[in-house]
Amino acid sequence: MSQSDEDIQKLVESKSKWIYQKKYKLTQTKKLQDKTNLLYKGIKYPFKIIRSDEESVSFSKGVFLIKTKSFSQKKINELYQKWIKTKAQSIIEKRVKLGSKITKIPVKKIRVKDVRERWGSLSDDGSINVNLNLIKAPTEILDYVIIHELCHKKIPNHSQRYWNLLYKFVPDYETKIKWLEENEKSIL
Repeated sequence: MSQSDEDIQKLVESKSKWIYQKKYKLTQTKKLQDKTNLLYKGIKYPFKIIRSDEESVSFSKGVFLIKTKSFSQKKINELYQKWIKTKAQSIIEKRVKLGSKITKIPVKKIRVKDVRERWGSLSDDGSINVNLNLIKAPTEILDYVIIHELCHKKIPNHSQRYWNLLYKFVPDYETKIKWLEENEKSIL
């Protein structure tokens, strides 16, 4: 061995404990994260992490595939939320159009937003605003929020008349409200 080879060998040996600790921590982190699930349309799906310089999320055959440089939970959540944003617009638009057809209440504009304080709202201009995180909930919950907001186009308050109108379209609306209250933290 040459002098430089010996120096390299000594350096590796002196850092071997640190190397093994880092390797162990990395494998434990990966195992922990591979056992967790991501919520989509009311179902918790497993995910697999692949180390990659190119970051992406895909969903196929009931499994999320996450490509990332970092195995941190923060990074995984960030990539997943970005994926949710890309899917939410088209899913929510389709559900609003269906809700509009069922209720026969027209919609001018649909806005899909990432908000923490409400599931949906009706703007003064008649636009329906829907929280994009609702695509993590079962479809019937998303539909309830949409129909709730559509009914506000007819009755802009929560009077008994409003609840009677909502009941025509969602007879079990109280169950939907309860579901949202119980599952808020897992969706937002």
